[in-house]
Amino acid sequence: MKKDYKVPMEEFIARGYSWVGSTVHIDYKRAAKLGDKLIVRTQVDSFSGAQVKVNFWMILKESEKVSTEGHAIYTLISNSNGRPMRIPEEITQKYLI
Repeated sequence: MKKDYKVPMEEFIARGYSWVGSTVHIDYKRAAKLGDKLIVRTQVDSFSGAQVKVNFWMILKESEKVSTEGHAIYTLISNSNGRPMRIPEEITQKYLI
């Protein structure tokens, strides 16, 4: 998060927030074997209330072919009570290109 999205997890923690994985969907395309090097690409797809959908691709470095692709839905929660909370506008703006 810090390197690619420019929003370190420490920033969320300092604000009293955390992310939890709610759903993960993975489509298997081809095998990645032990020792293969993978490139992982991610893209923020959409925001909805307390959730963000992130698309991802795992690419075999040697052949540049997609091994798996899918998406994950993460929910922003309050560290004080563990309940979901709407993602603040200033946070969504940091993820928009």
